[in-house]
Amino acid sequence: MASASAQPENTASQKMSLGSLTDVTGEFNGGSYKIDHRDTNTLLSVTLLANTPFYAQPGAMVAMSPEVTLKGKCKFSFEKMFTV
Repeated sequence: MASASAQPENTASQKMSLGSLTDVTGEFNGGSYKIDHRDTNTLLSVTLLANTPFYAQPGAMVAMSPEVTLKGKCKFSFEKMFTV
């Protein structure tokens, strides 16, 4: 009996050499990316078109170009501060 596994569609186009995890590159609506696989970690480089939003985890960004504008939020609650 043959079984077929359904794989989710990926809207990003990818190019990857089989058998090695050196570089993975691709494009998405609004820019392109490159994944560099290293011995101890992996680095994602993203190139964005003008005015394209990008969301990342706090502390995850290694570097950025001077044209990038950062926005952040601070959440504070007096209720949590005074309750035990």
